[in-house]
Amino acid sequence: MASYRWHGVDAHGSRVTGQCHAESVTALREGLRGRGIEPVTVRRSAVRRISLGGRPSPDETAAALAHLGSLLEAGMPLNQALRAVGREQRRPVLRDGLRQVRDAVELGQTFSSVAGEQLPRLDPILIALLAAGEECGALEEALHTVADELRHRHASIRQIRRAAAYPAWIAAMASAVVILLLVVVAPRFEALYAQSGAALPWLTRWVVAASHGVAALLPGAVAVGTVLISALTLVWRRWHRGRRAILRRWWRHRLAAIQRDAALERLFRTLGRLLAAGVPLLDALPHAAQAAGDPLREHIDQAHRAVAAGTPFPRALRHTDPATATGAHLAAIGEECGRLDEMLRQAADYHRHRLEQRLERLAAWVEPALITVAGLVTAAIVAALYLPIFQLGTLF
Repeated sequence: MASYRWHGVDAHGSRVTGQCHAESVTALREGLRGRGIEPVTVRRSAVRRISLGGRPSPDETAAALAHLGSLLEAGMPLNQALRAVGREQRRPVLRDGLRQVRDAVELGQTFSSVAGEQLPRLDPILIALLAAGEECGALEEALHTVADELRHRHASIRQIRRAAAYPAWIAAMASAVVILLLVVVAPRFEALYAQSGAALPWLTRWVVAASHGVAALLPGAVAVGTVLISALTLVWRRWHRGRRAILRRWWRHRLAAIQRDAALERLFRTLGRLLAAGVPLLDALPHAAQAAGDPLREHIDQAHRAVAAGTPFPRALRHTDPATATGAHLAAIGEECGRLDEMLRQAADYHRHRLEQRLERLAAWVEPALITVAGLVTAAIVAALYLPIFQLGTLF
């Protein structure tokens, strides 16, 4: 679907202009005539790239969608609600995106078909939720659901960052202390020992050699490190496929249990959201597998084939992956009570609680380990610097 900029004349003879997405120039002209506008010129516009700095946060996108849902619940037509919400946005990305969606909706396209292209932070899972709500005539409820999901994801990311912030700070400060000892303190002790002419212990010689190396390489290392960090940060933000591969390999070898709980939480929450929005189970399972990611995708695909063959969903889930036993048990209860979506959300909450506990335990182990390593390295450097003084003292 391409973007076009058009100029035309309305029913009152006034010149009007706009920009919107359409399947073709012919479809755009027909849509404009349906709105009482006679198109004069229609030209394809270049795709505008938005810089990362202007991208709205998930909370800002969630607030805009929730406000849009509230206006629809109040009875306001969708195009008017989009115009009202767009006027209140401070971010040009959101404001222009909502305007593009409004133009497309006025041309007869569905909200969900254009929202994923124009509004940031909306992945295929969230678009499926919007499409399901639109098909069921409950778009306002789907908008609130998507807004809650965006806030929930952002909160999870903030929690992980907070858990990693303190260990990272400890590591940075420990590195700074070691560099300070090697660059500033060690050369002064070296000059003092050079006057005595005594042979230095091997540990002291090693520290002096490290001091020379760090002092010689530090300026270049800082410059190269700055360039590398900037380049890696840029690549990390834009190279989505490679980033997923790196994270997948790192998680698999070191933090498999944490990865498993995170994937199960995404699986059950996405599945519960889709079922609550009216999406059939067979249609919802592929989307849930995509949200869960590689650790569970193959197992959920097997469960999908089993359910399509007539196997009850809880049994298929339990047989394909033993780690889903708790979720399968809750799903069985939900099927019996007719509240499968609610029980799946409870399963997601259960795995989220386990994930939080694992992160807390990991942080409780990493922080003392970093402090211990930093203390041992610092103590070794200080001992190496003072060891010759103790040896000289034994000679008198």
